[in-house]
This record gives sequence, structure tokens and C-alpha cells, in this order.
Amino acid sequence: MSHRASDAASLAISTVTLIELFKVCLKAFGFVCRVKVTSRSMQELVSQINIERHRLAIWGRRWGLSTRSPRDIDHDLGIGDIRQIVQNSLTSIEMAVCDLEIIQSKYGLSIATATRPVNGADIIPGDFNLDPTHHSAASRQTWKIRIEGRQRMLEKMNTASYSFNDEEKLSQLAKTISWHVQRLWDLLLTHMMPGIERQLVSEVLASVTTESELRLVRSVTEIPSLRQHTDNDLAARDLVRSATEPGASTRRYTMRHRYGTVKTRIPARDDDPLVMADFLQADLIIGKGQKQQRTPVLLEWRRGEWPNEFAPQKEARVNNLAVMLSRIKSGPEADSYRVLECLGYFEDVRPNTFGIFYRLPSGADPTECPVSLNELLMEDNDHLARIPSLDARIKLARCLAISLHELHSSGWLHKQICSQNIVFFKSGSSAKFTGDRVYR
Repeated sequence: MSHRASDAASLAISTVTLIELFKVCLKAFGFVCRVKVTSRSMQELVSQINIERHRLAIWGRRWGLSTRSPRDIDHDLGIGDIRQIVQNSLTSIEMAVCDLEIIQSKYGLSIATATRPVNGADIIPGDFNLDPTHHSAASRQTWKIRIEGRQRMLEKMNTASYSFNDEEKLSQLAKTISWHVQRLWDLLLTHMMPGIERQLVSEVLASVTTESELRLVRSVTEIPSLRQHTDNDLAARDLVRSATEPGASTRRYTMRHRYGTVKTRIPARDDDPLVMADFLQADLIIGKGQKQQRTPVLLEWRRGEWPNEFAPQKEARVNNLAVMLSRIKSGPEADSYRVLECLGYFEDVRPNTFGIFYRLPSGADPTECPVSLNELLMEDNDHLARIPSLDARIKLARCLAISLHELHSSGWLHKQICSQNIVFFKSGSSAKFTGDRVYR
């Protein structure tokens, strides 16, 4: 065999070992995340470790380590320095969460059921150096024996009863895991991070099954988008309770304004679902006089036919919708949600009619009512300055997909996704709609 062929074979064998090492780490994370703890603060630490588990899983998929074929591995793992970082980091994680002696003595694991493997299955080979900087020098056969031993140990641990009783030691475990996972996370490409972070948020939230777990995630996460989504989800749950449990909670969340605080602009047809209007805010004292502040808003009419006895329930639904949409403030998060910030609602003098009004996006023309995607798709429309290019249409599709993803990540369900409910605003500096100011 040629020298080059020998190097390729050596790399392939080493890559198979790396794949198995990653899988063992991921499996051990699951074991740690199922641990029993004795306090709220320790539950938060376990929740933090669970977030790191998802980060490691996503990193492994991005680098191809979740595959069974070495051919799917990211080619950057062939670079010596990068491969060394990956191997050292995974080995350090493996020692922290798989080594029974370390996790008991250093991190405070208490096991109630006897789970010690027999016949030395969990004993580290004598020629294996515990210093992570020398792990790459260990023989491949030693690595194979080590990983197989870890797998057997984890299978036994899954049937055991165990707990962490020392908060300080558990905190040290969480910090150790986080530090090594971050080293791997830093190897991901910067321009891909927005999409990767959205994937992380989705997977963390999908793993949460109870409200108490959701509150734990909210208390420990340092990821702004994850914190925003957990806040939104918790608010939605609180609103559902307030709708069925009258009392102070309901009044605390009211978004109702008196009739007359929003004035539609002329001309506006009665059957228009969307109209431009002015929100007449509280009087402002300027010098010795008073001046009423007018804020341009988009007014959406909600009409229906329902018996009088159902009017309170209908208004509660409108109020809850207004409260949830009021959480989307003008800022970076609005660019991903693509939802207008709600300023409130009022009950119209016409029966079974509510008006919900929204703040206009920055730079939007306050004199022009937005047009729907359905209108723009019509062949005889004269709204667009030009037909959007293929790149512009792909960008729009991506924007809508991200918006829907953000809504679902917050636990919200949009029941009427259609071209009539996707609107475009005209810029104040443009005579035509450009198609880049899209909201739902």
C-alpha cells in the first residue's frame, strides 16, 4: 500500500472512532439530563446541561458525526489542528459524563442501585493516559475498548436510580460541559449561525413537555431568541388561564381602549378589512396649552355573527390576540417575526365588530394602505415598480418561512396563512411598492 493510501486508511479508521466517541457523549448527556436533583437551583443546572446537549447534537450533525459513514464527515476534520480540538473536546466531555469514578467523586453523583460493570468492563486500560492532551496518542484498539466499555456502562446506568445532591459540584459539571461544547460550537461558520440558532431554539423547545420545564429554560438561557420564545409561550399559557379564570389576571392583561381613540382616515369603505387610521393618544401639555398626539396606525376590523351571550368570550379572544401581538416590539426580533406590533383594540358601535390597530413599520408611508400578496400576484396590478427578480422572490419565501418558524417556536399557531393575510407596505420614499416590507 502506498504512503498516501496508508494515510487515507488511517484517517478513515480514526474517523470511525471519532463518530463512536461523539455518539457515546450524546448518549451520556441523556443519562445526566434524566438525573434526580433536590432543589430548584439544581433543576436549573440540569436544564442548562440539557441545552448543551442540544448544542452538541446540532454541532455533530453539522460536522457529519451523526452519520454512519466517514464519507459524510466535514472535510475540515482532515485538518490536523481542527481534528485535535474536536478530539480533545469530545474526550473531555466523555470523561466528565461517562467516567463513573469521576462523575461520582468530582461531580457528586449518588447511585442507589448497584451498577458497577463486572469483569473490569469500565476499567480504563493501564496504558491509557488520562491527560486529554495525550488522548490522540492512544492506540485505536484502546479507544475501541474504551468506547465499548462506556456503552455497556451507560446501558446499566439507564436501569439505575441516581441523583445529584451537591449543588456546587453539579455547577462545576455544567460549567465544564459548557466550556468544551462552546469550543466545538466556535468551529461552526459564522454566516450560518442565525439558521443554526433557530434550529437550536426549535429543538430545545420541542424537548420541553411541561410549563415548569419551560420556566427552567427561561431562567437559565443566555440566548436572546430562546428567552423571547419562552416568554411568549408562557404569556400565551397565562392568557389561556385568564380567559377561563376571571379575576385580577384578566384585568392585568387588558388591551382595550375606549371607542373614539382611533379615527379612520377619509376615504375608507365600510367593507375594507384594513384601513389607515390615527391613534389619538393622551393629551400632552406643551407650555400652557394642550396638544393631542396622533400616531398613524393600521386598523384591522374583526367582524362576525355571534349571540350576545358569547360576546364576552369573543372579546376575550380579541384581547388575548392583542396582548400577544403587543409583545412584538420594534427591534431586531420584529425582522424575524414579521408581525406588526399591536397597540390595542376597541369595540365599534356597529354590532359584533372590533377594531385592532397596529404600529406601522419604520419607514412605511402612513398615507398608503398596504396591499396583500394576493393583489400583487394579480396580472393587472399596478402596485409594483417592477416585477420582482428570482432572487427577490427567493428572499421573500425565506422571509415568510422564518416568520412562520418564529411564530411556531413561541407556541403560537397562525390559523389563516394565505396570500390575503400577507401584506406589503410602501416606503415613504418610493412611489411604488418594492416588495421588501412584508408583514402578516
